[in-house]
Amino acid sequence: MTKQEVADALRVSTRTVCRYVKLGWLAPIRISEQVVRFDQDEVERFITEGPGARPEP
Repeated sequence: MTKQEVADALRVSTRTVCRYVKLGWLAPIRISEQVVRFDQDEVERFITEGPGARPEP
């Protein structure tokens, strides 16, 4: 997912998505220096379980 798609899914701004990344709440997948994507499953988990939720081992 792109940063904009994540922002739309969370109903926040792209700036807030960047803040969530800095807080460690969302982990970006760096495609290149300027291209970042997010795992859809992680975003859905964030929506349902809240910040800091991690998958069980």
